[in-house]
Amino acid sequence: MSGGLVDDPVLQRVSAPKEGAFTNWTDNREQVELSLPLPHGTTRRDVIVLIGPHSLSVRHRHVGLLLEATPLAQLVIADESTWYIDGPMLVVVLAKQDYGGSPAGQYWGASLTAPGGILECHLSPRDLATFLQRRERELEREAAEKRAAREREAELERVLAEREAAAAALRAEDEAAAAAEQPSWVLDHLHLIVAAAAVLVGAVRMYLLTMQWVSFQRDATDGGGVEGLDVVGAAGAAAAGGVGVGDWLADSGTR
Repeated sequence: MSGGLVDDPVLQRVSAPKEGAFTNWTDNREQVELSLPLPHGTTRRDVIVLIGPHSLSVRHRHVGLLLEATPLAQLVIADESTWYIDGPMLVVVLAKQDYGGSPAGQYWGASLTAPGGILECHLSPRDLATFLQRRERELEREAAEKRAAREREAELERVLAEREAAAAALRAEDEAAAAAEQPSWVLDHLHLIVAAAAVLVGAVRMYLLTMQWVSFQRDATDGGGVEGLDVVGAAGAAAAGGVGVGDWLADSGTR
């Protein structure tokens, strides 16, 4: 096949198989990223990383040399480069200096070092490949375990939600049944309501009788009418007997 991506010089350098004692690295126009397996139990204090414009050196305080690359394929900016530990891996990020040439020249291609440079690693290429394969399987297993854990949590949340919904429905049914069994407030207190109404009617009736008696007394006094009449007693007797005040007054006037 001619033309297309196969003839693209940038793609050719990016996709070129890595060569040398250490091949677990990638690059783009701005940086190079390396992932180096560390001895079991390594901490940040155990690692010494020296980055220079032309070189990279990684040492372990107890094991010794882990990686040596000098001179690098191209210059890097040491002050802008960094490293960190991610699980069993040491990740080194090298900031590239601008090559100033063609875009393809900004990529390092197949080798981490310049032609004739020194590239040493504490793992052989075969051991490195074995470690990376094992690491990939571990990551896949961890991802599967996390998915399973999330699924279990989701199932547990679903079951709890269903139980809560069932409990809420049962509570609602119990409350409805209890409300249906209990008499209404009005029926339960009907005798009190009747008694209160009777008292109120009596009070209103006595008020009306009193007002009528006051009016009658005033008329009797002004007109020299009925003398010696026990109006209060008679009015009370009339009220007790169920006789209307008007009828009683009319009857009293005729006498």
